[in-house]
Amino acid sequence: MLSNRGANGIDGVVSTAVGVACSGTPTVCLVGDVAFLHDSNALLGLRARSADLAIVVVDNDGGGIFSFLPQAASLETDRFEQLFGTPHGVDLEVLTGRMEST
Repeated sequence: MLSNRGANGIDGVVSTAVGVACSGTPTVCLVGDVAFLHDSNALLGLRARSADLAIVVVDNDGGGIFSFLPQAASLETDRFEQLFGTPHGVDLEVLTGRMEST
């Protein structure tokens, strides 16, 4: 088991998983949608490489974990979502070109 900790906790998560998989190690990456989108360019050229990689994305249209912060109770819902929930509205299947998405 490996983990990645970037400057904001999401930097390079997908790139790390691609690197591990390209080393020949079968790899499963569990990642949230915001972290996935932040590093989705790591998928460029992946089809040209031999990598046993499965990426499981928790797609809840933003940073759902932030609802546990104290700010969630002190801000109006719409304002909290704008600042902390970071809704993105991206269709991840379209972004990945349905790369064996299930």
